[in-house]
Amino acid sequence: MDLSKPNDSFVFDNMRKSWMKATPEERVRQELIQAMITSYGYPKEMIGVEMNLSDIPHLQMQKKKIPDRRIDIVCFAKNIHKDYPLYPLLLIECKQDGKLKGALDQILGYNHYVGACFIAVATTSVFLLQFLGKSGIVQKDLKHPPLYKELIQAVQV
Repeated sequence: MDLSKPNDSFVFDNMRKSWMKATPEERVRQELIQAMITSYGYPKEMIGVEMNLSDIPHLQMQKKKIPDRRIDIVCFAKNIHKDYPLYPLLLIECKQDGKLKGALDQILGYNHYVGACFIAVATTSVFLLQFLGKSGIVQKDLKHPPLYKELIQAVQV
């Protein structure tokens, strides 16, 4: 099959510069990434796609065993952690509509190792954001991701 010609079975991943099989989850991931960059102010260079936990910079410095898992989307920020110049701001698990069961547990499991400030589960119609607030875990059911600058401001306060 010639992957240089697009069809309905493939979607181009502009971050990884390659054609990906157009699974429902991949379509959610690609639509979300484009919206994050074009509409919500996320710098393209601060986004990792299908990133292995072991490739996250601050985890490479740790001695504990890191599971062989990949995070759908990792958004980094500079200077939000006292020990690391680049640190995960937001982890996102993408799912097709109607397949949210277990997704929050999955991203919570990833964040056990990563320690990102925010985690989210996304479909085409839901953006479920969770973070640790002053009074405990806060969960917000949004229609879209928050602005990048809003997340940065929230962790700098």
